[in-house]
Amino acid sequence: MNQKPLPPEQEIKARAKQLRALWTRGQKIRPFLRKQAPLFRQLLQEDWSWAGLALAMTKAGITYDTKKPWTADSLLQAFSRAQRPLNGHIRRKESGPNPADAKPALQVLTSAPIPVSAAHIANPTEARSKNEPARSAPRFKPVSIKPFEPRPQPTQAELAEIEQNRRLTFGRS
Repeated sequence: MNQKPLPPEQEIKARAKQLRALWTRGQKIRPFLRKQAPLFRQLLQEDWSWAGLALAMTKAGITYDTKKPWTADSLLQAFSRAQRPLNGHIRRKESGPNPADAKPALQVLTSAPIPVSAAHIANPTEARSKNEPARSAPRFKPVSIKPFEPRPQPTQAELAEIEQNRRLTFGRS
């Protein structure tokens, strides 16, 4: 693999100062790397190496709680993990919810209201014509609870078949 040379000490100190300004003490590493991903990608295109970035982050004081200095491999691994989608979270666009995800509105089933006359109010069942839909309340059937019935006992033929299947499955005689 083609290794990029480390930048001069002055550039590393300048980059560490820039990273220190972006970092807040106690901030977690992965959200920081996720937020600064465009900066890191730009630096990598400008001939910075992961080793140079790791050295700059260590000089800036951006480390795990163990205070262990960054290496090129550990920074690359942490950066890669930070770029993975978060579990259990849906990434939404900053513009708002996706219109395709919206539930369709209920459609109106009738185009005109059904006329109501005095005859409907006095005796609704006789006044209803054949063309009008039936307006009845839902009918509820009371629940009937059956008494407990024990399982039927298997016959001798069924018992023999069960035993044969058991022997074939488990290999017991």
